[in-house]
Amino acid sequence: MVLIPSGLLRFAVKIRLNYWVLYDKGEYTEKGGINRKKRIRKSPVTKLKGSLKKHLRGIAHVQKPVVFVGQKNLTATVIRAIHEALEYHELIKVKCIDFKEKEQKRKIAEEIEKKAGCELVGMIGHILTFFRQNPDPEKRKIILPDIMD
Repeated sequence: MVLIPSGLLRFAVKIRLNYWVLYDKGEYTEKGGINRKKRIRKSPVTKLKGSLKKHLRGIAHVQKPVVFVGQKNLTATVIRAIHEALEYHELIKVKCIDFKEKEQKRKIAEEIEKKAGCELVGMIGHILTFFRQNPDPEKRKIILPDIMD
């Protein structure tokens, strides 16, 4: 058996509301297939308090939108791009280009929250801001303060 570096085969699949199945450290078998070790990890996403959302909006103020949602609404490619951006940045902005009504943007935000496992931090105009903390404490880029409401 040959061990593949964990970064090459790491991906996550959401199976229930707050649980992710992580597949990593795949091994080649002698038949040419890949054995994947499976672990269930509790998602770090919990409801953020208002003061934490305010803190995150302040951090996101200087950022530019990373993902753009256009005419075709939320496709699998857009969801994958949002997931990858959240993995890397933790806090991202998504711009809704072709949606003028607030209710449409709210529905898109709910869909993104459900499919990407993140939380809406703020919605101003056509810009939606999302946050998902990295489950690995060493890879976290944003440290949330201990703010009491």
